Parts: sequence; structure tokens; C-alpha cells
Amino acid sequence: MRLKPLGVSINGTGQVGTYFYTAPEIEQGWPKIDEKADMYSLGVMFFELWHPFETAMERHVLLSHLKLKGQLPSSWVTEFPEQATLLRHLMSPSPSDRPSATELLKHAFPPHMEHEMLDSK
Repeated sequence: MRLKPLGVSINGTGQVGTYFYTAPEIEQGWPKIDEKADMYSLGVMFFELWHPFETAMERHVLLSHLKLKGQLPSSWVTEFPEQATLLRHLMSPSPSDRPSATELLKHAFPPHMEHEMLDSK
């Protein structure tokens, strides 16, 4: 494996990244990939953290719908509308529509740890 600029890694097969986490522009072979591809991957990770999966199959099905159709589970969207809005931005098919890391830090999610008291026990 060799590392490419901006954290993009390519193995000897030419495959880049892990399927569910790979931004569309990487899969489509765009000539210019920037940090917005990482924001897409972060969106997938946030979804995995915010949505409980009872089985590996459920995870696969939900992540497939998210990847292929951009669909979040409607019951989850109803329960967590702010998180859903953020995920839609992070996982936008167009990199220019995704927030930068700086813009993400200004958003209400994820929680800002500097405002939390840590239990020293």
C-alpha cells in the first residue's frame, strides 16, 4: 500500500478505501480529490455511531441504501432530524456541497467536548 496526498490510500489492486466509506468522486476516478472525500467518510462513521444496528445484515442493508440511494431510515430521520440534516450535507454526492472540517466544528453536532465536564473518578 502506498499513501497518496490528503490521506487517500491505494492498494496494489487499484481499489481505494472501503466501499461504504468511499466518496463517489473517488469511485468515479475524478482527477482532483480533496478533503471533502474525508468528510463523506466521516458522515458514514457518524451514521454508524448514531444509529444502533442489531445485526451485521441490518448494518449492511442500511449502509447500502445510504450509499446507493442516499436514503436514511425514515424512522431515524424523524427521531433525529438535526443529525439527519448534518449527515445529508456530509454525504452529499457533490463534494462542493459538503462542509469543510472547520464548518463542521461550528455545527451543533458532534458535541463539543471542551464544554463537557469529565468525571475524574
